[in-house]
Amino acid sequence: MCKRDSFVISVPPATFAALETESLFLAMLHLHRQQGNEGGQQLLERLQTMIKSKASGSPSSAPEAITASLYLQILKGFVRESKDRSAANFNPQKTMRDLAGVIQQMTSDPTIVWAGDMHLEIMKTMVQCGTMMANSYFVTNVLRKFDWNCTFLEALYPEYRRAADVDTWAELTKRALVWTARYDVPVTEEFKRLVEDDYATIKVQVRTFRELAVFQFRNVEEERVARDPVNLLSNPYTDFVAHALPFPDRDVGYPNEYGDIGQWRNPSNPAKGPNHHAPQMYGENLKAYTSEWRDPTNPAAPPAMPNPWERKYQQYARGQHPSYDMTYAGPNPEIFPERKVFRQKTRWDQFDINKQSKYKMMGAH
Repeated sequence: MCKRDSFVISVPPATFAALETESLFLAMLHLHRQQGNEGGQQLLERLQTMIKSKASGSPSSAPEAITASLYLQILKGFVRESKDRSAANFNPQKTMRDLAGVIQQMTSDPTIVWAGDMHLEIMKTMVQCGTMMANSYFVTNVLRKFDWNCTFLEALYPEYRRAADVDTWAELTKRALVWTARYDVPVTEEFKRLVEDDYATIKVQVRTFRELAVFQFRNVEEERVARDPVNLLSNPYTDFVAHALPFPDRDVGYPNEYGDIGQWRNPSNPAKGPNHHAPQMYGENLKAYTSEWRDPTNPAAPPAMPNPWERKYQQYARGQHPSYDMTYAGPNPEIFPERKVFRQKTRWDQFDINKQSKYKMMGAH
């Protein structure tokens, strides 16, 4: 039975007992946690009440067990409850007692599969309650047993700041950074800034010298550009509409790293290909590239196409045939123009480990 104002939904108890209600319970707990500001113990009692009322519909069946996702909502309730230390009802001892009861309940249920998120919520509660035990909890339960990321360290850092002396604080922070390197965890910008803000006290560096130097130079240059009023003028070289059509003029080509096909027509260069462009190979070079033996009888180049086709293709590649992109988008259309690469990468550019051997390969060099 659910009442709101004068609107009433009534479900027969037997029907309610047969329903799958886990997602309903999840939504109810989430709502009471967010809107009603209920803590973990209140959420647990509310959930037990709902489970009992469901079980009363069919007395023969036992009340259903609490699942892992429901426990996660309850743990988030403990985090919410301990977040505001200045609140009138903030009682860290009671919160930790209730949390320990819930953890014991979870541990005694063998069907609960623990996840890293649950440990994260427990650690946040421990830090906010000031237990000074969250770091050892992390080492014992999470470090080598779960997939963790830098949010765990961001949760732990306030506890490091409360350490008894500055040396302990600095050593704990350095050890956390060593963990990130050891377990391949990317250090987030938030954690770097948390540590950087305390650099005057603990002298822990989180950036390489190269990062700092590059930032300095870029910062100086950007400030200089921002101060220069010339940069407010329009730049006829770079400020142009690259392609006014909403679609590419030719629908063939290879997608680039953004998945766009772009234009393969370049008026000054008839053979414009994809980014790793290998020029076409004729005759014996192609033979030597794909086969073990030479074929000296192979002619050097294939027979030319008939003259009219050849001439028309040359004219089209030079941009002399009218098309949408010539008349509408300027002489050199590209959807996302890249910077000019004066020498396209070819497949002979020595970027492969196989090309570094002392043994020569036959082919076009």
